[in-house]
Amino acid sequence: MQGRAVIAKRLIERFGDVCAQVPGFYLAGRNGRRWWSLSGSPGLVVPVRSLDGHVIALKVRADASIKGPKYTMIISAKYGDPSPGAQVHVPLFGGVCGDTVRLNEGELKSDIALVLSSVMTISVPGVALWRKALPVLQALRPRQVLLAFDSDWQFNSHVAHAFGQAAFTVLRAGYEVQVETWDPTLGKGIDDLLVAGYAPAVQSVALAFGAGLRGQARIWTGHLRTVAAAEVPPWH
Repeated sequence: MQGRAVIAKRLIERFGDVCAQVPGFYLAGRNGRRWWSLSGSPGLVVPVRSLDGHVIALKVRADASIKGPKYTMIISAKYGDPSPGAQVHVPLFGGVCGDTVRLNEGELKSDIALVLSSVMTISVPGVALWRKALPVLQALRPRQVLLAFDSDWQFNSHVAHAFGQAAFTVLRAGYEVQVETWDPTLGKGIDDLLVAGYAPAVQSVALAFGAGLRGQARIWTGHLRTVAAAEVPPWH
């Protein structure tokens, strides 16, 4: 018994059968033998925390040598075991978050942003899942919400659309909303920007509204009928 099986065995010995309810634990088997092990790609394990600080899910940031998605959730659904679902991440903050809360995407990004900027930063697992952050914002009760989604909203129409929807809904919920932006060449996420020693520009929420409208635009490939200037009747 090696690696993950050893870790799983130690955890079960310490915490008991409750481990069977934790996503990622599963019963492996070979040649009539069965033992507990842990699923997930090789990489850095990232805890996803709830508002009260409990770890409610685990993600893996895959090693560079692993092909496929960069981030994956540790689940054991294919073995018939539970899945944590897509959860909002709230970094450990000691119960005090101030008047401003930043909303971004990605657990590691929010942890880094909180440490480097001292602004409470919660995250959704993807920009399209921004609605899941609304109950957390309601619980934290900030005066201001900073939207700091990854810089690809500037050229990805689907991200831009979600960005605009999030801004509109959060504003309607009664929060003062502003947008944090930066040059994409300085990094995709706000964590990249802060680590590099830069600060985001804070702009009006109208920027997100414009991005949302642009995200709904569709390319038209038809042809417009042209008329010679001499054929246009005078209008005055």
